[in-house]
Amino acid sequence: MLITRSMIKMFICWIYYVDVFLSIVLKGVIKSTVLVTFGPSGLTMEVKSVSMHHEALQEAHPSDNVGFGVKDVSVKDLKRGYDADGGGGFSMIKMIPTKPMVVETFSKYPPLGRFAVRDMR
Repeated sequence: MLITRSMIKMFICWIYYVDVFLSIVLKGVIKSTVLVTFGPSGLTMEVKSVSMHHEALQEAHPSDNVGFGVKDVSVKDLKRGYDADGGGGFSMIKMIPTKPMVVETFSKYPPLGRFAVRDMR
């Protein structure tokens, strides 16, 4: 297996088949044989194929809308909105906001139940 040095960052936009996921590459380069970790489930899997518009690709770059295939995965394990990361960059944090904020419950509004935290210092 080949593990790339560049961090891969993307999220699952749609589950096309049981083992094909549609995504937008946000960072890094995704290609076959790369290991990705899906969050928040923590599953790590090897990418078997990458395609765009039903044509196989050697690799996909940031802003590409791609389909990528993995093997031996259950639809129950991965869901729309999950992150796919090539460098293990997931963490669970306890955040204390400095200003009032509203966050919807994930069970009621999944698209609004997650957000990214950036250190602006």
